[in-house]
Amino acid sequence: MKNYRMFTVLTFCLALFTACSTAKVTPNPPVLQVTPPLDMQMVEGKLINQVGRLENAMPRASSEGFVVPTDAEKNFFSNIVTSMRSNDLGTAMTDANSNGYELLWYTDLNDDNAVSYVLREVVPSKRGWGLYVFRAATNSHVIIEAPHPLFDEGTPALSVKIYRALEARALLIAGAHRDANRDGSADVSHDPQSIFQAIHDEELKQSIALTGSAIILQIHGFSAAKHPAYPHVIISYEHGKDINPIDLVKGQQLASGMAKKLNDKGIKTSTCGTGEWRDLCGGFNVQASQLTRGIFIHIELDETVRSDDAKFIEALMTALGN
Repeated sequence: MKNYRMFTVLTFCLALFTACSTAKVTPNPPVLQVTPPLDMQMVEGKLINQVGRLENAMPRASSEGFVVPTDAEKNFFSNIVTSMRSNDLGTAMTDANSNGYELLWYTDLNDDNAVSYVLREVVPSKRGWGLYVFRAATNSHVIIEAPHPLFDEGTPALSVKIYRALEARALLIAGAHRDANRDGSADVSHDPQSIFQAIHDEELKQSIALTGSAIILQIHGFSAAKHPAYPHVIISYEHGKDINPIDLVKGQQLASGMAKKLNDKGIKTSTCGTGEWRDLCGGFNVQASQLTRGIFIHIELDETVRSDDAKFIEALMTALGN
């Protein structure tokens, strides 16, 4: 274990040193060199297995198992992200542990051994607050989100693939079925009183502070049988009324570019207009409506794309320049 730790850290730091020494221009602040504390749990595995662990343990529909967090608890998780991104892993670990979570140094064997921090609830799930993955050293401005596990079948696993393919900075997966509570409070894309929202807000702020921008790709699913004659993919770039106009234009351009790349690959795709596909455009999405900086892309996929996702992911990579 000790030799593995030393090898991981030295390799990690060498990669950062090489990147910084060869770059002629550094528009963003350099990424912090990260060394795990001696008491931080180090895990090797396949990140997709963490999704299985989450979905097996999460509150089901009509279970009333989702616990609505207090504002103080939301602040706790915001502070975990702040500490982690400031390389104060000890404080982040302590705060996670005091809230029924653990913070892992995770080496993803399916991602060229890339290191991420995994913030996960200790099983069995008692509150259904979600799984959060943060690339340990990154200048990426891409955040991947899956707000409807179980309900939008396959979207968490697909989001893991997108996180790896785009080398994204973060992956957020909600921790309960959207219908776990009768009052709708478990639906994190429609109720802002969630740990999902708190981490979304803080990681968005961290991305803008580091890179000057942020792109959120939020992945949803729909049934083709219930939406006959709909395209396979529906993309929306709608934002709240206070969005930065420059980001709005960039969002429109990115959504159009993604749609073109997908159509070029034979995946029928449309962007949301004034009348078409309005029920799948994310018009009441709280992450989109509360955004004032950055780009929010709401993506709806039918089951054919979710079950055969290679072309979809290739199109995203091309559209985002990966």
